[in-house]
Amino acid sequence: MKSKDELLKYVENENSSGIDMSGMDFSDSDLSNMIFRNIDFSNARFVSSYLANSIFIDCNFHLANFEKAKLYFVKFQNQQFESTNFQSSELSHADFSNSNLKKSNFTEADCSDANFNDADFSGANLSKALFWCANLNDSKFYETYCEKSMFTYAYLKNVDFTSSNLKGAFFTGENDLTGAKFTKLQFETLFN
Repeated sequence: MKSKDELLKYVENENSSGIDMSGMDFSDSDLSNMIFRNIDFSNARFVSSYLANSIFIDCNFHLANFEKAKLYFVKFQNQQFESTNFQSSELSHADFSNSNLKKSNFTEADCSDANFNDADFSGANLSKALFWCANLNDSKFYETYCEKSMFTYAYLKNVDFTSSNLKGAFFTGENDLTGAKFTKLQFETLFN
């Protein structure tokens, strides 16, 4: 089973569990307001897709591509996103709590009001990403590339930016940095 129509049929019947959709192309699709359970979306393409208000439970997104996707209010809790592309995506109010985002690309992504509580961004590229009012508490940013990222009014309690590149990153507004670790950094960072 490798078609978008078949996936939608299974989702509508609430029988989407265990489906292999790896490598599928969902580009420019409207997959909003749906619930997806235990689906392998590794290497799938969601370029410029609209997924607002959808819920993903126990899915795998390894090497998936969400470039320029609209992911407003999507719930991705406890997901595997290693090496996933979110470049120029709109992720406002999305929930990525407890997710593995290692080596993922968030270049120029809008992550305003998103929940990344206890997420792992180790080795990710967050250059020019916007984290306005985002919840990043307890997240890991080991060796993360954050050049020119904006952390405006972000929640940053107990984050770990060890060995990250923060050149030109902005920490503006009332950011809570209680317990945050900034060691072995490359930075010319602005704290306002």
